[in-house]
Amino acid sequence: MVVHGIPGPYELRRGDILSIDVGVTYEGWVADAAITVPIGESPPEAEPLLTTTRDALFEGIAQAVQGNHLSDISHAVQQRVERDGLSIIRTLVGHGIGRDMHEDPQIPNFGDPGKGPELEIGMALAIEPMVNAGGPEVRMGSDGWAVYSQDDSLAAHFEFTVAITADGPSSSPPGTSSSDREAAQPDAPTSSPGARPVFPDPGAGWPGPRGSRGPTIPRSPRTRERRSSPSGSLRRR
Repeated sequence: MVVHGIPGPYELRRGDILSIDVGVTYEGWVADAAITVPIGESPPEAEPLLTTTRDALFEGIAQAVQGNHLSDISHAVQQRVERDGLSIIRTLVGHGIGRDMHEDPQIPNFGDPGKGPELEIGMALAIEPMVNAGGPEVRMGSDGWAVYSQDDSLAAHFEFTVAITADGPSSSPPGTSSSDREAAQPDAPTSSPGARPVFPDPGAGWPGPRGSRGPTIPRSPRTRERRSSPSGSLRRR
């Protein structure tokens, strides 16, 4: 499963990987973040997928600077993922965010650099690579909500909400306190804009993304549970 799985009776087992997707509204502003984590030890086939998807998010964030174009983010994500032989899901995208969860612009995870709107100070973007270990195609489950890889390969999803500031992209990793970040980066200010978020090692289970819908996803009558990829993503708000 890629995204939008509604929690049910499935019991997690060691060796599963789980997507956790959280949206928060605070004083009228919205933030969106997600991570994919292993249950117990990371399965050998999952670790490269999780690491690459997480790193692709960081490389996309690094392009979220004033004067760049939207597709510079998309291109950085695509380059990182495809370099490792994995597949970008092209029918699910990131999005602008602010007073509402899903705002313009849509942010694909692929494309040529230097295209789209120019990035400006004050923009807030939910950047979220969604990646399959197999092919890029996805299908929708029979509930009309959950999205699966078409070939049932493993999938991963990471997301941050990023603000564009005069000092670069500003983001804080979910699941880490300011004291955690100071311990991990003792020489960096706690809220240093543009600082690379700190995650524990893959395989230990980390913090770190949910996709707004792009083009129509093929619907499948099948409803499958995959031990290797249940999802805890909640219904889109």
